[in-house]
Amino acid sequence: MLLLFLPVLAAPAADTTAAESWQLIDRFKDIPVGEWVRLKYSGGSEHLLLVAARDDAAVTLEEKVHEQGYLTSWTQVVIDLAKKAPVAVREKTPDGEIHEVRVEGEKSSLAEELYALLTARFRQEPRTELVVVPAGRFACKVYRSVYDDKFIQIFFSDKIPLYPVKVVIPGYELTIRLVAFGKGMESRFFPRDKSPKSDAAEAPASEPLGTPPSAPENNCEGKAR
Repeated sequence: MLLLFLPVLAAPAADTTAAESWQLIDRFKDIPVGEWVRLKYSGGSEHLLLVAARDDAAVTLEEKVHEQGYLTSWTQVVIDLAKKAPVAVREKTPDGEIHEVRVEGEKSSLAEELYALLTARFRQEPRTELVVVPAGRFACKVYRSVYDDKFIQIFFSDKIPLYPVKVVIPGYELTIRLVAFGKGMESRFFPRDKSPKSDAAEAPASEPLGTPPSAPENNCEGKAR
């Protein structure tokens, strides 16, 4: 279940009745390859999100999901910048094979809450809020949206251009909090001899989520590395 990355963008006007609405996808065009965030979901899972690749037409976002220390999902979402929509989802299987599925509107393999978050239109609320998350304390601008009768609220800090410090979607009983963030990580989704051209820096020696013990059979890698 992959969410998304956000670069710095001039904020909409504080008057939400007059402010121009925008989508999170509108922000993707300037995100550098290699930026990453680590998130904690209210259900207990941890998500490492990475800008894996980009060109003038599309941005590829990558997500690795760990539950109880085990790597349970490894996916990429390709977002068409002109269409302002996800157009493909790639999934890495436990044996290392990569399967790609084209996305057609809401009839996609994307999780419903992800599609809502990517395509909802947001407006800024006329207030700021101090948000405390595992990554620290941040003065945040607050944005809201309603998608398919589901209220969505996101909290942005100017210090974290890549992703909201906090996301709240009560309709899905979901809260997401920022745990860590950084730059210069390289995607290892594809084998090196098959990887798309990338200007990303070399990845750190270890992933931010660490290495779990021996993983169950459904672990995408056998164990995280």
